[in-house]
Amino acid sequence: METYPLDKHTKTIVNAMIVASAAPDGERKPVDELPSRRVSICVNQNTVESIKPLSEGKDFQPPETGKLIDLPPDCLLIPALIDCHVHLVLDGIHGFKSLNGPVPHHLISSRLEKMFKTGVLAVRDGGDRYNTAWDYAAQSWKTGHQHLPHIVTTGKAIFRRGRYGLKLGETGITHHHQAMDQILRLKKIGINQLKVVLSGLVNLDEPGTVGPVQFSAEELKFIVQAAKKQELPVMVHASSDKAVQIAVEAGVHTVEHGYFISEESLERMAEKKIAWIPTVAPMAALSDSLRRTGQSRRADTASQAVEEHLEMIYRAYTHGVTLGIGTDGGSPGVSWEKGYAQELMFFALAGLPPGAILEMATKNGATLLGLQHQMGAIATGKKPYWIAVKPEFLKFDHPEFSPQGIFWPES
Repeated sequence: METYPLDKHTKTIVNAMIVASAAPDGERKPVDELPSRRVSICVNQNTVESIKPLSEGKDFQPPETGKLIDLPPDCLLIPALIDCHVHLVLDGIHGFKSLNGPVPHHLISSRLEKMFKTGVLAVRDGGDRYNTAWDYAAQSWKTGHQHLPHIVTTGKAIFRRGRYGLKLGETGITHHHQAMDQILRLKKIGINQLKVVLSGLVNLDEPGTVGPVQFSAEELKFIVQAAKKQELPVMVHASSDKAVQIAVEAGVHTVEHGYFISEESLERMAEKKIAWIPTVAPMAALSDSLRRTGQSRRADTASQAVEEHLEMIYRAYTHGVTLGIGTDGGSPGVSWEKGYAQELMFFALAGLPPGAILEMATKNGATLLGLQHQMGAIATGKKPYWIAVKPEFLKFDHPEFSPQGIFWPES
C-alpha cells in the first residue's frame, strides 16, 4: 500500500481513474452504474482546485512546478471511507464486559492505525463512561498531532439509571430534565454529537424482543431539543421498532442499530429525513460465535434477526432513507482490520447496488458526521481525503480489504 500525504505548500497533480459517484462537478450518473473516466486533479493548499478530464490517446504534459502523482489505470480513486459508529475502547473480542477503567492512548492509536490501513479516514465514536475518544482527540489537539482517522466524539451517553447503558455513560438520569446539565457539561468540553441510549439489547432468548425503552417520546423530544440548542446532533441507540418510532417522533439525527424496524417506521424516517446506521456485523458475529460454542437455538435467533435486518435495509433504500455505514467497531467479533469490509459486504448481500453503497460509505458518512465540507466526494473545494482501490473492491463481496493507496492533506 502506498501512502500519499499531500504537502500544503506544494501544488500536486493527481492523474487517476474515478467513478461516476465521484465525478467532476455537475456530472452525475445513476448510482447503480459505476462507469469510470480518467481525470487530472489539481490540489493546491490542501484543497481540490480543479478537476479536468484527460483525453484518451493524448500525452499528459506534467506541471512545470509542483508534484505529479500518476496512478495506474487499473486503480480507481474514490473518496475515503467513513465509519459512522465505532467504540474505540473495545478490543473486538470481549466487548464492554472488559471495560473496567480508562483505555490507554496507545491502544486507541493502534486501533485508529488499523482502520486507517483499511481506508477509513473518519469515524464517529459511540461513547463510553470514561469519555475515551474525546480525551484522546483533545490530547491530540493540544499537542498539535494530526490523528487519522478523524474522530467525531459523543462522550458519555445519556441513559436511564438502572437500565442498559452503564458502560456507555457514567451516571444514568432519573428524570429527563437532568439531561440538560449533562448536555451542557459535554458541550463545554467540546463533544461533536450527543449519544442517547433509548432501548436495551436484543434478547436472543426470546426472539423478536429487546430490552425496555428508557424514555417516552415527550422525554426524548425534550433531550433532542436541548441538544439542538447546543448545536449537537443526537445519535440514538434504538433496537426495537417502538424505540425507533419514539426516536423518529423526537426528531433525532440518526437511529443506531434499529433491529426489528417496521416498514411504517422506514416511511416516517424517509419523510423526516432521519438517517439509519444498521450495524449488521456485530449480530452476525454473535451468531457465528454462538454456533461455535454449541448454542444453536440462540445462534438461530441471531441469524434470523440478521436476515430480517438485511431485508429492511433494502426496504429502507427503496423508501429513500439515508443510510450510513457503521460497524460498531470493537464489538465482539468486529475487528478493526476487517469490520468495515464485512459491513459493506452485508449491504451488498441486502441487494443494494454498488454505487449506492459507495455513496453511503463516503458522501452519506461525511454528511452524518458533519464533515461534508471536507470529505465524502472528489470535488472542487474539498480536501484530498481519498483512497485508491482495485475495481473489484466495488463489488463489496469480500470480507477483507486493503487499499492500493491512501491520500490525505498534511496539516
